[in-house]
Amino acid sequence: PAPTLSVNQLSSAFARGVITEAALRAELTARAYAPADVARLVELARAVPEKPTPARMAELSLSDLRSLFALGLIAEVELLKRAAREAGAV
Repeated sequence: PAPTLSVNQLSSAFARGVITEAALRAELTARAYAPADVARLVELARAVPEKPTPARMAELSLSDLRSLFALGLIAEVELLKRAAREAGAV
């Protein structure tokens, strides 16, 4: 079978405005999610966090920062600086 997007990827696409809520609901329904679960997943996809403060960013893991970058909440330069720092390059 052809590869499909994960639920997380679909939720991210919805949060970024790449797909509509109707498309997200249709895809989740096609995957046999119960109506209540579809509603909850859509609700979670809408709950995009706010940009973290510099102090909070210092506490977050690199993985967390990658997720925030994927959601468009931090700039690529912020992510790259942190990755370089953790790799010992800076």
